[in-house]
Amino acid sequence: MKLSLVVPAFNEEKNLDPLYTEIVNALLPLKEEYEIVFVNDGSTDDTLNVLNGLKAGDKRINVIDLRINSGQSFATMEGFKAAKGEFIVLLDADRQNDPADIPKMMALLNSEYEGVCGWRKNRKDKQVFVVSSRIANFLIRSFFGLRVHDSGCSLRVVKAQYLKDINYFKNFHRYVPIILHLKKVNLREMQVNHRWRSEGESKYSIFKSVKVLKELFYLRFVYKP
Repeated sequence: MKLSLVVPAFNEEKNLDPLYTEIVNALLPLKEEYEIVFVNDGSTDDTLNVLNGLKAGDKRINVIDLRINSGQSFATMEGFKAAKGEFIVLLDADRQNDPADIPKMMALLNSEYEGVCGWRKNRKDKQVFVVSSRIANFLIRSFFGLRVHDSGCSLRVVKAQYLKDINYFKNFHRYVPIILHLKKVNLREMQVNHRWRSEGESKYSIFKSVKVLKELFYLRFVYKP
């Protein structure tokens, strides 16, 4: 199998049907075998039922159900473990990232670059989140020498072997490009379409930004990839 999409979902019942349709339409030109690994992270709405309904109609869908909310990093890692593809696409379920960008990112992979990270150049979020992200990315460039504009963009395509053996820690999903950089994986970035959230509620808060500095110090001085 060429491609596995890993999609963690927490209380995203209204986004899943349109997201699935967008994924199928976006990947049709690739003509590659793929799977979609949805991870229900202990949702309290109808997310699990919607996912099971999609699975009943499409054998390419795998649904992992975490009965309690375990956090996006744990859900992401469970998706990595289950993925069967040579490459993994990491995609949030909130539909802010556009699946139509996936084939373009795949086209950039070659013998030199084994991972492509999205860059939300025109990010559609509250200004306070945009500013805090720019500060975090400045610190990342300063601490690690990682020359990407948007380390926090959830849309990434990476060779699976580099994701499956990541040394897990809480909130690692925010720092996948840093971890890959520490593992000497050659990365490139691509500008991607970013959209306002139309359904559901954002799980991001400004308080998470306060934790970022501590986590960056952990990555810089303690973490072993």
